[in-house]
Amino acid sequence: MTTLVIAKYEENTKWSEGLKHKTFVVEKGVHLPNEGREPTSYLWYIIENYDTLKGKYFFMQANPFDHCPHTLEELNNTKGEFRWIGPEYICNMMGRPQDTVNIKEFLDDCNVIYGGNSIRFNAACFFMLSARRIKKHTKEQYKVIYKALLKNAKSPYAFERCVEILWGK
Repeated sequence: MTTLVIAKYEENTKWSEGLKHKTFVVEKGVHLPNEGREPTSYLWYIIENYDTLKGKYFFMQANPFDHCPHTLEELNNTKGEFRWIGPEYICNMMGRPQDTVNIKEFLDDCNVIYGGNSIRFNAACFFMLSARRIKKHTKEQYKVIYKALLKNAKSPYAFERCVEILWGK
């Protein structure tokens, strides 16, 4: 079973109708406040559904095509336990060269240890993840990460750089 989790504010999600995946739209202003960008929607979904998670999950924005024109084709590939959807980038622990984001501070706020000097990430924060990988962390850990996302305006950008640290290996 695959589930597509879409983080929506006011975008049109009609493109997701009729897909073979079960689809759940996390709507800002309905399910949770409009804060923290897409990562808060992803974590809200994980926390709310933690005990019943099964199969694989695609997490993406409500308008994915600007970042990944081949989104619909990407949704056909369910191989593996974790993979990025769309282009990948590399940054250092301060988010450079793309942006200035204190990755170490965010990871400290999340109680996650990482000893590397660089990070592979997807700037759109689109990824596929198995329930088994999600359950590498407890529901309580996700609540800590959710709280860290709300610490400041840069925290969601730090999160998108830390997705592979949290679930990729």
